[in-house]
Amino acid sequence: MDGSGNGGGAEPKGQIPKDPLATLDSDAGMREASGDMLASMGRPAEALASFDEAVRLDPARAGAHEGRGWALYRLGRWKGALGAFKEAVRMGSESAYAHEGRGWALIHLDRPKRALGAFEEALRLDASRPGAHEGRGWALYSLDRPKRALGAFEEAVRLSPESGGAHRGRGAALLTLGRREEALAAFEEAVRLDPKNTGGHLGRGDALFVLGRPAEALGAHDNAVGLDAGSAGHRGRGEALAALGRHEEALEAYGEAVRRNPGNPWGHQGRADALHALGRHEEALAAYGEAVRRNPGEAWGHRGRGEALSALGRLEEALEAYDEAVRLDPESPAWRLERGAALFKLERYGDALAAYDAAVGLDAGYAAGHGCRGEALAALGRREEALEAYNEAVRLDPGDIRGHYGLGDALSDLGRREEALAAYDEVARLAPKSPVAHIDRGRILLGLGRYAESLEAYDEFARLVPGSAAGHTCRGIVLSALGRHEEALAAYGEAV
Repeated sequence: MDGSGNGGGAEPKGQIPKDPLATLDSDAGMREASGDMLASMGRPAEALASFDEAVRLDPARAGAHEGRGWALYRLGRWKGALGAFKEAVRMGSESAYAHEGRGWALIHLDRPKRALGAFEEALRLDASRPGAHEGRGWALYSLDRPKRALGAFEEAVRLSPESGGAHRGRGAALLTLGRREEALAAFEEAVRLDPKNTGGHLGRGDALFVLGRPAEALGAHDNAVGLDAGSAGHRGRGEALAALGRHEEALEAYGEAVRRNPGNPWGHQGRADALHALGRHEEALAAYGEAVRRNPGEAWGHRGRGEALSALGRLEEALEAYDEAVRLDPESPAWRLERGAALFKLERYGDALAAYDAAVGLDAGYAAGHGCRGEALAALGRREEALEAYNEAVRLDPGDIRGHYGLGDALSDLGRREEALAAYDEVARLAPKSPVAHIDRGRILLGLGRYAESLEAYDEFARLVPGSAAGHTCRGIVLSALGRHEEALAAYGEAV
């Protein structure tokens, strides 16, 4: 609910009595009517003073307690609001609005199960209240029931199609259900109806991000931050900046998110990811530790600790962290893959293969899992099986550079040079600035007797890594094979 208001929903409108004159039966009634008028004018602090006086004069006035609840709600005093609404209900108020207010206060206090009951009681009394349907949607959403939440939000939209909050809720449910394009459309409708709907901008940024449009996502989160979205907007900015490779800026954004809400583990997690990407692994480890301390039951923090520990060469500890991530989320293939990588670095190739097999068993379409299987099988000397694994990796993801490179190595080990050359050619096409592709192309071309082409490949490698002795040595070998002995001597001299 960072900065989005009402669990991300629309602001419920103040209640004006159906018959304002009915309240003018006493001094307390006059104060209640004054409070209602001030509330409708957007002056909640003054409204609260009037309702307080009405309650002082007549503690049994249910309407005054209800009005107090809404004034306190608009002042962000959720506990006080909840108490006032409960008092109105205790006095026998049959107002759907009192139950609805109770529900919204409970949403803000992160008590969704009780909020759901309050909204459902409001709808029992008056099923035509769009705010109660919207609130019911947020309660269901918070209880991880997105399909039912979507139904509630859609009913709110049907009853009040101009409610930006209802469209925003619909977008949140759709995004959770994986219906990304529809979610984006819903968030955009929320922003169109209410350009100051912070939650709409945040949701739009989230939808754009998962649709692979990080630059546009950054713009949406910038808009949210401009509306003072709290820590959520800064976290969204950090995520988009990281995806754009702007890790220093991402670190700043996540730092601001942590400053605004130090209790939220995801700000610490994002900050740790940025530090890790910048090669600041000790600091990253500390930040991951903070994320884990605040949310020990979430696998992501443990996985991050594993990555940082692995980068620091503390592989046994990294393995323990990955084991914890797998324990907490056994259905995630990614954690098993990274656990396998730690085992591979420890040269426990059989155990690594078992971890990779488990990852592929959870998701047969996981290209990276098949590629890692290839590496483990190759390390175990099972070349034909390694070749099969690499072929499956590049079939599933033709842009998998690591898969094509492994395929080239496997084919080369099997003496299938022409096919290996095709694989290395694909690596060079996908990553023309990758030095290893060029040095391996040169090696294969040399073995095929295609010396001029081999020299071109080694020249490119030397251009990309000018200080590499290996590159100059390889150039010298090819130049010698071409009979260009003076140039070969010069190349060897560069290597020394």
